[in-house]
Amino acid sequence: WRRLPRLLRQSQRGAKAKAGGTDIGANASADPGQEPAIARAIERLPKVNESFALSPPTLDSIGVEVALERDLRERVAEYRRDACSPSLQTVWDEELSYYLEPALAAYESDRVIGHTFGNEDFQDCIRRAVPDGHQFKGFPICFGHTDIAQIWAALSNAKAAVPTDLLQTRGQEVRFALRVKVHAFPEDVTATWVMLAVRVLPTP
Repeated sequence: WRRLPRLLRQSQRGAKAKAGGTDIGANASADPGQEPAIARAIERLPKVNESFALSPPTLDSIGVEVALERDLRERVAEYRRDACSPSLQTVWDEELSYYLEPALAAYESDRVIGHTFGNEDFQDCIRRAVPDGHQFKGFPICFGHTDIAQIWAALSNAKAAVPTDLLQTRGQEVRFALRVKVHAFPEDVTATWVMLAVRVLPTP
């Protein structure tokens, strides 16, 4: 109310006074002489900036996902050779990697609307994909960018016990899985989910 031009405020006060202190209803008529002044006052009110709009995303989400997964796989194999043992092999389970995607969708759903979808399907898929006697460990993490260097730094940081424990997994029939899901929003704001997982048959 305080931000309305003085002329408009005075006109509205006058109208209320004539109506007994209440707003003029649909059946009441204002002073015809005041209508041009009210119209001019309304025209001087600040208008919405019609040129302001959020730009739609231009990011090729699928292309970025493929590139990030390829780069992360190479870094995981290199890390295991250099930090663990030169003879340590890194074998990827494509089927298990595919089954990680419902989990990432559920995590993003929980962030956006506070409710998860598909989490039960994910757990059922993991039970079917992991052989009897094997252990499954997974580590999901979300980033607000697609910078591979920062993503890998978070996964390989020595202070981050969970992801480094996954990277250094030893045992029989060790199989790694990886999935990246990039959600693109206006102005190319992104939510990049990464899940690294491993299944292993523990040594006795």
